Amino acid sequence: QNACATQAILSILFNCPRLDIGEELTKIKESTKELDSRTKGLSLGHFNLIRDAHNSFARPEPIILSGRKATAKDDVFHFISYLPIDGVLYEIDGLKSGPISFGPCTDEEFVKKVTPIIQKRIESYSQNEIKFNLMALVKNRKEHYNEILQDLEKKKTNLLLSLAGQHSLDGME
Repeated sequence: QNACATQAILSILFNCPRLDIGEELTKIKESTKELDSRTKGLSLGHFNLIRDAHNSFARPEPIILSGRKATAKDDVFHFISYLPIDGVLYEIDGLKSGPISFGPCTDEEFVKKVTPIIQKRIESYSQNEIKFNLMALVKNRKEHYNEILQDLEKKKTNLLLSLAGQHSLDGME
């Protein structure tokens, strides 16, 4: 029930090859990779890891009305993923039969290229019609800044070695 956010997050996790998703998610990814999007979405609820994680965040529903369609009074949220996969920007929407390509896109170009696409989608709805929430899966900030710090330390060391070499040459003259 209402697993759209879970499926959107899994779409991102399963399509980021540089991301270590762990042994259990890797097994799930491998066992569902040949399925069409609808079957894949339906099958995800059969994995305890995903079901338990999803249910731990799901809001409690006091009454479940199966077969009832959402009305304008219901809080209905739909989640869509945008990500660059193998040099192409894709929209992954669980309600569509497959990914939609928006053309070439590198990781570095991603934010610049996806911004107008998301803005256009938001503008296509009236102001009072739908609520929007933008989420991003980003690298752990501490790891990111530690990498930058390590790079700066290497540059500092190289610069100091270079300066030390110049001073010793200057002293010989």
